[in-house]
Amino acid sequence: EELVIVDFLIGMGKRGFPLTHQMIYEKASQILELKTGHAVELGGQWVYRFLQRHPRLAVYRATPLEWSRANGMNPTAVKEYFDTVEMLFDLHNPPEENIHAMDEVGINTGIFARPLVIAEAGQRHQHLQKIGDRKITTCIETIVGNGTTLRPTVIFKGT
Repeated sequence: EELVIVDFLIGMGKRGFPLTHQMIYEKASQILELKTGHAVELGGQWVYRFLQRHPRLAVYRATPLEWSRANGMNPTAVKEYFDTVEMLFDLHNPPEENIHAMDEVGINTGIFARPLVIAEAGQRHQHLQKIGDRKITTCIETIVGNGTTLRPTVIFKGT
């Protein structure tokens, strides 16, 4: 039963819905109740001992990932995008000075708690999908294909 829980936790983490300690406790309690036919109280340290028994799992501080962004990052959409970019490069063969690489980072000015969640060990980040709007200030940096850079841009929320 514990291995089923481990596989479930890893799968949920990969889908962007890692579980907190409390959620794991509740799931394990539900499994025991279904197995025994009555409510069973797990010990207060059960989740911590469970994690010690299963080194495939680790504790992470979740980082937010908006549902719309997570939904758009599916393998089919990503492959179609890069296939289109490759086709356009082959067709137009743009000079280096017309190729720009941009990166942006959103700085959350609203409040978003970063709960501790459980997922597969060895991951750098564990994203937690969150529905809803937040106030974000966006910072953009750009480099040109010939090695020059553009001045960074900061975008504040407008009215």
